[in-house]
Order: sequence, then C-alpha cells, then structure tokens
Amino acid sequence: MNDKKCFWNPSVKTCVDLACANIEVSNLYNTHAKCFAVDSNLGCTIRALNKVAAPGCMARGPCSSYTIKDQCITNASGIDCVWNTNSSLPEPACQDKSCTTAPQLSTLTHNDCFKYYNTPIQMLMVDNQFQEDVNKLLAVQLKLQVLSIARINAAGDPCGWNGKECNDKSCSTAPATSEFDDDAKCKAYLNNKCTVSSDGQGCIDIPEICELMNQKQCYYNSTGQPCYWTGTLLYYQDL
Repeated sequence: MNDKKCFWNPSVKTCVDLACANIEVSNLYNTHAKCFAVDSNLGCTIRALNKVAAPGCMARGPCSSYTIKDQCITNASGIDCVWNTNSSLPEPACQDKSCTTAPQLSTLTHNDCFKYYNTPIQMLMVDNQFQEDVNKLLAVQLKLQVLSIARINAAGDPCGWNGKECNDKSCSTAPATSEFDDDAKCKAYLNNKCTVSSDGQGCIDIPEICELMNQKQCYYNSTGQPCYWTGTLLYYQDL
C-alpha cells in the first residue's frame, strides 16, 4: 500500500517487504553474489556468524563491520572494500580501499601501485624505510628521495627526477646528462617548453627572444616564432 517493493521467498513461499533482513535464511542465499543479485539497488551481502559465512542476507555497512572475505566487496555507499592480508595486521581484516591496503608482495613499483588504486590521490610506491609513516609521505611527496616514485603528485601533475630529488616537473628537473644534450630531447621532455641548456647538458625554459640563444638552441623562441642562426648572432626569421 506504500508502493514499496515486495520479495517472494522461493523456499518458504512467503511474500515479504523487500529488505535484506527479510530474505529467507537458506542455502539459496549463502554468498555475497546471491544476496546482491536479489536487487542491485538494495545491494545486500551475505551474513556471517563467528567469522564464518551463514545462510541469509544482511544490509551492507562499513567495510570494517565485515568479518569474512566474501562480505568484503563494497560498503553501504558502494565504495570498494579490501580484504587486507598484509603482515602488518595481527589478522586479515576488511578495510576501506586505500594506498596502505595494497598487497605488499605484489605492489613493487609505481606502476603496480598506480594500477591498484587509480584515484585523484594516486598510490605511491613506498620504500621500506618509509612504510611506517605513509600519510606523512603523501604530504611531502614532492621531496621524496626515492626514484621509483617520481611520477605524479597528489594533484595528478607530473613530477621530475633531477638525479637527486623529486620536484614538480619543469625544464630544470631534466638531468644535466647526455640524455638531454640537444633541443629535440628537451622539447620532448616537457611538451615543447624546453631547450637544451647553454652548456649542452640539461634543459632550460625556451628564452623569450632568439638573441638569447646559442646555435644548439636556435629553433623557436618561447612565443613560437622561428629563429635563424647567422653564425654569430640570432634574429627572428622573416616569415
């Protein structure tokens, strides 16, 4: 009479108000998948007693309220849960998915971590010496001294490793080595914004005017105007 959904319990043959707790307690509903399939909007999960799966369904709650792996799928808001078996815990537990719930044995690189948890706050690969203080690492990630995490910051902007430290990626973060010893390599480093430095290794911002460039830099100024090398001086090329 309130225009709410009803549910037919197939074994006991009763019609009940559609609610997780009203679904019949039988082996027809003894897994998360079976309980969830009753109604995707309702999204029930399997019951558990004394950390063992039990027939029947229950409403989803916080990840921390789940005591068995089969329940540990999503919380009441539909956000992912993770069954955390890392050795740092006294026993396996269901937790909200986060960077620190990544399995320690299979997330060994930045790319492993990025694939595990690709959100606006990206997962960082953490060196062993830092694992006890992950939250602090996230706050100071631009200064981390670990090459394997020099990829992106928390805002999703690229980082650059200059051989000693990680900073926001810029022309100056390109290492002063033969890896960046000409204009083309420096342009490829950061979206055509850089040219090779005056000493021939590393990159700098492209100068505003051609007259400030040497022969190895003499292609375009920072506004995109072509430059021309005269042999001694640099001028704007006539178009």
